[in-house]
Amino acid sequence: MNIARLGRRLNSRLHASLDVRPNAASHPHAYLYSSHAKTTPTRWYDTTLDSGLLPDATVRAGIRSKLQAHYNTTLPKNPTDIHAHNRHMIDHLRTHDIAIGTPTEHAHNAKLPASFYEMMLGSSMLDTTGLWSAGASSLEAAAHSMHTLIASRAQISDGMHILVLGAGWGSFPVWLAKQYPDTTITAITDGARKHQHITERCDELDIYNTAPIVGQTGSFAIEGRFDRVLLLSGIEHLQNLELPLERMSKLLTTNGLLFIQAQTHRAVSSLETPGQTWLSRNFTVGGFTPSADTLVHFQRCAELRDDWQITGNHLAQTANAWLANLDANEPSIMYIFRRIYGTDHAATWFNRWRVYCMAVAERACMNNYNDWLTSHYLFQPRPARALTTPIVEVKLPEPKHERTPKLFAKALAM
Repeated sequence: MNIARLGRRLNSRLHASLDVRPNAASHPHAYLYSSHAKTTPTRWYDTTLDSGLLPDATVRAGIRSKLQAHYNTTLPKNPTDIHAHNRHMIDHLRTHDIAIGTPTEHAHNAKLPASFYEMMLGSSMLDTTGLWSAGASSLEAAAHSMHTLIASRAQISDGMHILVLGAGWGSFPVWLAKQYPDTTITAITDGARKHQHITERCDELDIYNTAPIVGQTGSFAIEGRFDRVLLLSGIEHLQNLELPLERMSKLLTTNGLLFIQAQTHRAVSSLETPGQTWLSRNFTVGGFTPSADTLVHFQRCAELRDDWQITGNHLAQTANAWLANLDANEPSIMYIFRRIYGTDHAATWFNRWRVYCMAVAERACMNNYNDWLTSHYLFQPRPARALTTPIVEVKLPEPKHERTPKLFAKALAM
């Protein structure tokens, strides 16, 4: 057992005991005190993980054991079974409703402030994998390397009109706006707090060519044409790929390109139901994981031009860096958690976030980093479906300080 960690945990609990728990009826986050929000452990190991008393090495060994058991009992092994399984998944993805369900995260995590995520994710606020290329020694450097790679693979150049779906906390669109100041960027993110953070970040950096909008990847409503459409996250919340790909391809100009980033398995696609795993009980709401070649089967409206895979060591290193940030900022994070989750549950949720980072890292490590991949895909629209609707000129919202923003040409109608 890590004695220093145990000491910090006991110290946190001591400080927490001095706080007065707010009245559940009047507290702004009162719903978090409901039995649902507490997420009462449903498995024996949930309680053990919540305690935070197990050494990290033991927790990681347990995660690897659960992952291997899932692989052994759930996923097909031989090529014939894999092919049949993937064909069944492809049929499923052509016939079902677009969205698996909303919200895309549990309510008790959706209320966490941007300050928490900045302490965990780093100043870049990248909530997907970074690229730990030679010389990258921090989350910020890894984010810069990944953004540079994405911009290169998507063939982005200055002056383009760009739509970013699954923009998260704005890491890529903010970076893009700084690197390509003459681009006009529309960023779709899935929460009001993320929208507010992107807006405030753009104001801080005097960025006027980016407009964040709240919307879901599976139900966005935008008109007009873009030179590039990028889907950077959120594909796991879709269980029909045909319709979203059609919608995205129709947003492209004649020479436009669609870039998609997805977390994939090297061979087998899968669909996880809500509550099926520890992660879906506490963080995600279940979802679809494509195989590396799933999108190859969805080219009715857009033709696959190129694809790439990034091995899991980059995601593992990213998640381990998140864990290090959690530990380094534990006192400040515990202060936030006591306000959000209440005194009785703050330490539990700190432990859960630590396990989350370890689970992401250990899954990415499977099979010597070769099972779980970050996949990139570049599509071009089919000629019959590419349109050239004129770009509509609109004005960006005024920033909080006195400054005249540039006029921004893009098509936008919610």
